[in-house]
Amino acid sequence: MPLQERSQQRVAKALTAAVAMLERLGPEETSISEIAKEAGIPRVSLYQFFPSKYVLYTHLSKLYLGELRMLLIQLTPTIRHKSWQEVIVAIIHEATVFYNKTPAASILLLGRSTSRAAHLVQKSALNAVGQEIHNTFASLDRPLYLPTKPDVAELAIDIGFACMKHGYYRDNYISPTTEIEAARAVIGYVIALNMQIPTVDVTDHP
Repeated sequence: MPLQERSQQRVAKALTAAVAMLERLGPEETSISEIAKEAGIPRVSLYQFFPSKYVLYTHLSKLYLGELRMLLIQLTPTIRHKSWQEVIVAIIHEATVFYNKTPAASILLLGRSTSRAAHLVQKSALNAVGQEIHNTFASLDRPLYLPTKPDVAELAIDIGFACMKHGYYRDNYISPTTEIEAARAVIGYVIALNMQIPTVDVTDHP
């Protein structure tokens, strides 16, 4: 990202324009040229930071996931007295509110990945959110320590995220019903950690 103030201002204008165009047209109908035009900045100056719209989308995705992580950090002190089930409900509600009031974040994070790079950035950022989940549960008045091998927090995020993606694809937003089902799925997964799951003997199959 640029160090000079003038370039920083141009990038900020470009990101604002990109968000507006994403919400108005969707990711397929935007381009760096059109984003630069809407932002009122030279196209060449934008290409040096974002050679393609997919690089710009990836940057936006990382920013949105950073916002989501900060919301979780801010939420933690207010929910320490709650049960772990109530904490899951609170976290999913916070994420639901964030996505529903930030359409561009929903488009980029709940819609189809715009590129492999964007997918990898999302996964890396969600892993960071997973670490905050560990921290949140460990700081409760009645702490819950989730396994890390495999990383249960990351898997729980994937489950809740999948429910939200399904609901967004169907309704174009996260409905109250989808929010409830996402919480139910994650809580059910955590409860099931103590269940004995039968293993499959691969030698019985060709």
